[in-house]
Amino acid sequence: MKGYLFGLLMVVIALFLQTTTQLFVSNPSYKPDIVLVIVIWASTRLDFKEGLLFSFSAGLLTDSLSGSPAGLFACLYCVTFLVCGYLDSTTDLDSHAIRFLVAFIVCIVESLSIIVIRFMAAQFKVDLSISFAILTKGFFTGIAATAVIPIVDRLWVGRTRLSGLHR
Repeated sequence: MKGYLFGLLMVVIALFLQTTTQLFVSNPSYKPDIVLVIVIWASTRLDFKEGLLFSFSAGLLTDSLSGSPAGLFACLYCVTFLVCGYLDSTTDLDSHAIRFLVAFIVCIVESLSIIVIRFMAAQFKVDLSISFAILTKGFFTGIAATAVIPIVDRLWVGRTRLSGLHR
């Protein structure tokens, strides 16, 4: 349960960064999805029950701030947790290149899923410029994964040392 609370704290910080400071740094449609990066991190560090609950909660928090249909990000983050957890069990997701590639692909799939669901709900029109935005967002999310995951790992190790879980 402590891992769940630690993850939620990281998600709240990530949502704060995504909704406030990144507006001054980059175009809002190209900003990296830091919460998605934290869900990818959680798939490598948290156990199944705790991680799935964390992913669902992170998705609900993201849904509350995004204006998307309720539960959309919760479902997408749960699927991301399951897929990345499977990839971590079969391969090693600890190198920078693999972190970049996984975050890039997952962000593109997530963005395409959101577009399809919003298109089916007739919320906006799809044009060719959106493909550039999806690829750019995936690229920036991949770069963010190479920076954010080591920082969260460092905080995770510090937390486990303080609580006496790390030897």
